[in-house]
Amino acid sequence: MTINIKSNIDGTSGAIQVNGVDAVPFNQAGLIKLTLRNVANTITSWFTTAATAARTWTMPDKDGTVAMTSDITGGTQAASFTSITDAGNLNFTGAACSIVSTNALPISVGGAERMRIDTAGAISFQSTGSDLNNVASVNDGQLAGLRNRIINGNFNVWQRGTSFFGGGSVYTADRWVAPGAAGQAVTRVADHPHQGTNGYCAQVVNTGGSQWIDHRIESANCLDLVGKTVTFSAYVKNISAAPLGVSLYISAANAVDNFTSKTEIGTSSSTTSTSWIRLSKTITVPAVGANGLECKIMTSTTSAATVRVAAAQLEIGSVATPFEHRPYGLELALCQRYYTRSPVFAGYSGFAITATQARISIGFGASMRIPPTALEQNGTAANYVIARNGGGTVASSAVPTFSSSGTDVAIIRLDFASGLTAGEGLQAAGVDGSYLGFSAEL
Repeated sequence: MTINIKSNIDGTSGAIQVNGVDAVPFNQAGLIKLTLRNVANTITSWFTTAATAARTWTMPDKDGTVAMTSDITGGTQAASFTSITDAGNLNFTGAACSIVSTNALPISVGGAERMRIDTAGAISFQSTGSDLNNVASVNDGQLAGLRNRIINGNFNVWQRGTSFFGGGSVYTADRWVAPGAAGQAVTRVADHPHQGTNGYCAQVVNTGGSQWIDHRIESANCLDLVGKTVTFSAYVKNISAAPLGVSLYISAANAVDNFTSKTEIGTSSSTTSTSWIRLSKTITVPAVGANGLECKIMTSTTSAATVRVAAAQLEIGSVATPFEHRPYGLELALCQRYYTRSPVFAGYSGFAITATQARISIGFGASMRIPPTALEQNGTAANYVIARNGGGTVASSAVPTFSSSGTDVAIIRLDFASGLTAGEGLQAAGVDGSYLGFSAEL
């Protein structure tokens, strides 16, 4: 090896040469730039023996900031820096890669801190409006509750019964309405995409022409959705022999809580499978959506077909997250805002108005959306029996009729042939099967 010291003729700079090649340049002030090179004209092999292919590294500056580009994919790279800047991507592909910090670890994107991990392991989002998207679960359980704006999307509550056939538009499973045309039916079936035969779905059958089932969401639950992105999703399963097209529709009521006239704001179509598949449609809710939204699942065939529907959900966001399971008691209470049914005419109190007429108060399980204006009942007059204050019972001479109501209680009228004393206390003591129903549906 031959080492020479070279100086330019003006004396302002020079270099230490090794075998005739500048190795250590310097200037007049004595500043020296050290460049170490191997035979591949790189510097990598001076610092590691794990890999010897060509590398290009820019070393730390005086502040500890490192900008690096390297094709090293193995070995151990250990260093202590105040920050790391990468013009492209900083990838960790090893089986045991880690970032170690003795202090809180901030993560900045776009020049602003977005997330911070403190020394106790707590994660916080620093910027206002930060979103956490595409999370499948929290602590191996479902995500935070009450995301789903659809009530009874899991088809667990069927207060009116479990089978409905043609005869006009009718509510089937609670909160779900079907057109009820001739040859069409909706029934409850023990089949579910997540729970198997431990869960329920709505089986929608038609013998010709399109069939649908839809859910209406009242205005009070849509006001905060205007201008936001929402996703409607549902699981569907084709029970027919032939391929079956199914569409998802999202519409808005043209007047507050009045779905007589609607504006379609989103639709999506797909071909179903004989296994459960999930369909979804994402939209931005326009101003008219404040009047209320309707979510519809509709077959698109004029031939006989059968489709099953389960786990329907409408939520804020651009993706369909895992279906939200709510306790049955909570779901039932949400349904009872729109419809409530007393399965037995018993336990209610009232008093005699005259010797042949009485008033009975019927308390609701939940405050209803609006005061009901009618009474649903079944059975005969003999099913509606009252117990008298002085003992004994007496059956009414006619089925009950509606008298008045608020959002929490209704008053019904009972007529009798005779035998009551005006002002005496009475209590309902009917037999099984004599229900009373009240509706505040949309």
